[in-house]
Amino acid sequence: MKDIDKELQNRPEEEGGLLCTGEDQEILQKIENRPQLLNQIIAKHHMRPLPAPEDMARYSNIIPNGAERIMQMAEKEQTARLQMEDKEQRERFNFLKQEQEIKKRGQLFGCLSVIVFAAISFYLIYSGSPTAGASLMGASLVAVVLAFVAGRSNTKE
Repeated sequence: MKDIDKELQNRPEEEGGLLCTGEDQEILQKIENRPQLLNQIIAKHHMRPLPAPEDMARYSNIIPNGAERIMQMAEKEQTARLQMEDKEQRERFNFLKQEQEIKKRGQLFGCLSVIVFAAISFYLIYSGSPTAGASLMGASLVAVVLAFVAGRSNTKE
């Protein structure tokens, strides 16, 4: 290690030499005294889905068809992930479609019930009971308005 340090200091910068400061000398001395530090500094971190090409070549040397097997594994994983995402999207679409049908059905029943209560109210008013007809119509309108207000507050949550 000392030989390498001296050689680097003696080289001109154009040839790849280093101008080492006292602080650099301390760091080199620590590495020389504790070689495990050198291992930690040189450690390599990999965050890609596939190994680096040089690693793939090493896998092929160690395991018969290692690189090919790794590629097949990656392709299978990608296919499975895409199938799962496709299934989730179809399920989400079906859920939203069913939810929309339920809302339409609720609006239809709400409209029909307002028409029925309005018809009964008009019949009561026409037959001579204006108080009963107006009360029934007012109560049905209040119920419909409350249903719409409560429905909107539930969808915001």
